[in-house]
Amino acid sequence: MKKIISIFIIIITFFGCNELDSRLSTSIDAEKAIVDIPTLKASVLGSYNSYQSSNLYNRDLLVIPELISENSFIDAFDNTGRFLDFDSFDVINTDGNISGIWIALGRIISQTSYTIRKAREVNVKDEEVAEKNHLVGEAHALRALAYYTMQQYFCQPYNFSPDASHLGAPLPDFDSLGGVEIVFPARNTTKEVYDQIVADLNQAASLMTGFTNPNVYRLGLNGVNALLSRVYLSMENWEKADEFADKVIGNYALMSNSEYVSSWNNDFSSESIFSIYNDDLDNSGTNTIYQLCLIYLDLFATPDFVSIFSNTDVRRNLYPMNTSLNVNTVNKFTSRFSNIPVIRLSEMYLIKAEANANITGQEANAQSALFTIMQRADVNAVMPTETGQALKDKVLLERRKELAFEGFRLFDLTRNKKSFVKYRHDAASINITAPSEKTIMPIPVREVNANPNMQQNPGY
Repeated sequence: MKKIISIFIIIITFFGCNELDSRLSTSIDAEKAIVDIPTLKASVLGSYNSYQSSNLYNRDLLVIPELISENSFIDAFDNTGRFLDFDSFDVINTDGNISGIWIALGRIISQTSYTIRKAREVNVKDEEVAEKNHLVGEAHALRALAYYTMQQYFCQPYNFSPDASHLGAPLPDFDSLGGVEIVFPARNTTKEVYDQIVADLNQAASLMTGFTNPNVYRLGLNGVNALLSRVYLSMENWEKADEFADKVIGNYALMSNSEYVSSWNNDFSSESIFSIYNDDLDNSGTNTIYQLCLIYLDLFATPDFVSIFSNTDVRRNLYPMNTSLNVNTVNKFTSRFSNIPVIRLSEMYLIKAEANANITGQEANAQSALFTIMQRADVNAVMPTETGQALKDKVLLERRKELAFEGFRLFDLTRNKKSFVKYRHDAASINITAPSEKTIMPIPVREVNANPNMQQNPGY
């Protein structure tokens, strides 16, 4: 009988972004694969490449949070069969997309844990110490991002229970990952997982000194601080979310109103903090969000979503009407070679706005940060004057406009405990009352069967 194993048994593979060293052939013992700066770098770059998967940022992480919300729908009459169970809120524990997300994230967690462990044994020259430290910092940050994503998809939000004691992701002994032994971790509490995420990001920040981050396709100190801001927002630690957003904002510049729409055709922009790289070799081919939206014509923006934009809001142009189909297409990603933004400057302003809207006496700061994004998009925007819950709702609305189809909407709804109506094409809409068991995904059945300590989510 074929044995099914947990994701936490990982065979380490390296994909060094065209920088593979001959020592990383499949015939070399993995325990000897990381021995110097080039092999350490190849290992870290391999983890970046894992994020290129169609199960992660090249498609699924952008599609699912929009489809299981009010932002998008699948054409009921002419589709390729992709994501129909998400459109109908009928996801089951054998779903291939969900299994793919779980496996891909588990692979990154194991890859980065192995890299961190083996890096301790790498001796380098004095002039290489800063680069080595930065590479190890990147591994910590990439592991933190994987765990944060796993928490979002497979666990209720941080504030689901008063002390975040509800089920979170599994935290194994990291030093055991990437080896040959079988690891069967139980699920930790959400608080414990978020504590690990913050610890990894703080460790990353402490290591990223003395070495210049080479490009927007790798995480540097700004990217780590931006991730900390995002994580603290999820934890409702408003002061820390604001503090780390401020650490980032002054280092980048927002695009102008006239540049905004065309910028989505570019590799990156002045507000790109961290993006996933795709070229003629490093892309997901036909399994991209671009293919889904503009070639297969499966996924469209809902009428409700398009209606939230004023006629003078340039972002409306990203969702044009296809007159032959009478639907609004999603034009944020215009090629299968499109680089995928993971963190943009506009998010930092919106985090600052939301954080300050929740801090007593700081509503003016919230209004100012919010207006920065509103005015950039719409020349007719007026300074917000709302306070209290009305201001918080306005920030959430602006997040919906600005960050649409970048993987945020479902999680913005769930962490704010917002009920919503899921629109369907030629089918009855579905009312989702918060909190819902169906807004988090099932642990894949193969993982539950393989790991006797793995607890399934309620409702699956």
